[in-house]
Amino acid sequence: MRVNRLFIPVTLVMTLSFQGCISPLVPDKHYPVSWGNISTLGAECKAIEGTYQNAGFIKTEDAQIGETTLTSLLLLPLKAQSVSLYTHTRRLDSRGDAFVTLRIVPDEQSASYIEFDDCFCVKENLVCPGHGSSHGASPVGIVAGGSNFFFSVAEDRSLIVKRDDVAAGLILIVPFRISEKSWGRFLPVKK
Repeated sequence: MRVNRLFIPVTLVMTLSFQGCISPLVPDKHYPVSWGNISTLGAECKAIEGTYQNAGFIKTEDAQIGETTLTSLLLLPLKAQSVSLYTHTRRLDSRGDAFVTLRIVPDEQSASYIEFDDCFCVKENLVCPGHGSSHGASPVGIVAGGSNFFFSVAEDRSLIVKRDDVAAGLILIVPFRISEKSWGRFLPVKK
């Protein structure tokens, strides 16, 4: 296989542009204040476990609050009335942060689950990076992108999801990086 001589440096630059410090999930200027304060999820993020309505609300950087579904916000091809979330801690590191698998179950049908197995619970927030990743190259450039998900709950126990869509690359020899953030809110199912 022949590799373009720019592939390795470009890949390194793009990889570094996706990296960053993970901080607690805090509201930014686009987070709707009416959704309430964001709580932490505990040492292994077990507080996220529960069943939530699939229908919810979304707030993007440049739009008003609109309707969405949890499954579409998470880029999942599932139809459901409700979505249950479960965590499984694979291991704890020396700082107490957990490497976690997030299981997403539509309508409590345990045979139809999807797992995000590359998540981690850091600073009591659940982070699932790099979903929906894609890349491409042409004679004039190279680009890669993906979505990072940050999970927590509000004081009223509604699920709060922040999705950060990121793309980076080179066109001709000019590097670029773009990012768009969306906030989602999903009410818990009353049992």
